[in-house]
Amino acid sequence: MAVGDLVVARGAVRAVDRPQFLVDVEADGLQEVRRPQAQSVAAALDERGVVLVAALVDRATFRRLFETFEHTAWRLETRRGYASDRQDPDFQAFLATGSSPCDPDEPWFVNIKAQTGAGKTVGRVRIADNPRTTEQLLLLDYARHNATFGEDIRYLWREDAARAGTSARRILQFLSRRGLVIPDPARQVDIHQRAINQRVQSLPEALADELHRWVLVLRGEGRREHPAMPFETIRKYLGYLYPVLTAWTVRVTSLHEITKDDVQDALKQRPGSTGRGLLSALRSLFQALKQERVIFRDPTRSISLSTSERLPVPIPTDRLRGLIDRADTPMAKFVVALVAIHALGRRETRCLLLTDLDLARGRLTVRRGLRHTVYLDEVTHILASDWLRDRHQRWPLTANPYLLVSQQTVADDRLPPSPPWS
Repeated sequence: MAVGDLVVARGAVRAVDRPQFLVDVEADGLQEVRRPQAQSVAAALDERGVVLVAALVDRATFRRLFETFEHTAWRLETRRGYASDRQDPDFQAFLATGSSPCDPDEPWFVNIKAQTGAGKTVGRVRIADNPRTTEQLLLLDYARHNATFGEDIRYLWREDAARAGTSARRILQFLSRRGLVIPDPARQVDIHQRAINQRVQSLPEALADELHRWVLVLRGEGRREHPAMPFETIRKYLGYLYPVLTAWTVRVTSLHEITKDDVQDALKQRPGSTGRGLLSALRSLFQALKQERVIFRDPTRSISLSTSERLPVPIPTDRLRGLIDRADTPMAKFVVALVAIHALGRRETRCLLLTDLDLARGRLTVRRGLRHTVYLDEVTHILASDWLRDRHQRWPLTANPYLLVSQQTVADDRLPPSPPWS
């Protein structure tokens, strides 16, 4: 069985309970169904690096899955044709007559009838092309036989699957929470880790080796044990470092050749927050290499940048009212109030959890290193209530723990929304 065919042989999986597929194939023919909203699950699973079956299985093993499942068996068929169908004698009969024969004593039908008779569910969703291929026409005709013995078969046009929203992510999360997803080890590389490796490998070999040592140290694999830094943070550091390292490669072959003057020159070219970010990244790099005894002196030592803290300026009431009125969704209005009235930053706002908001006491817990309590004014309290009401009406079943969610992240309980919010 190919990776494109997903089979769940245990667990209660109903990916097609809602009327979001174009056509229902039932015993009496084709029936229109409203709201064609779904996505090619195979494509989404490929992006996430996860498959449900880790290896090819033969036909006997495949059929045995449908004999041993406990509750529900479901699969997705995404290909334009399958070799197993073309090799079946029924395919030749279909080509000759336009109709597929049915043998009720065929082992597949006997098993499906027994399973569905025992109260279990067997279903599948097929991605169909327009016009359909010959193999798809065979399966469409054969579906009437499948339905007679209890299978629930539904169809989704490929063009609708390609332009749909987040259905695939929801299906994948549903399966993941129930232990039905088998990760593909070859693809279990963090997206930030992959980006780091690509950038580091583009540098000359000696510098690339030193950068790899730095990454290992930050990941807690150096000479001294410490908690691993997330790859996302390391990638941000590398974003500051990469232009400077690229410039240095013109005249040095190793970072042990870098002097304090080199660091200061690089910082002079990058004023403000960019310079401060670069200095933090350079300190991390050279301190790690010194710890690993790759270099013997830290050229960033004793270098500092002056910083000026500017206090936020209050926004006039009339301008604030205009900003809130201009926001076109309840969540956007709430975000404007949090930023303009209570001076929350972008990251603080994104990372707020539902449990951080206490409307009864008019409080909001914000993480600024330590936990910080924001006391809501009347306007923000009203906007928070409006947003919670809208959130529940739009996504009553979401398990996302973040206070702010969007159409793209509501199905993923690990992600807060990314601005601009909608």
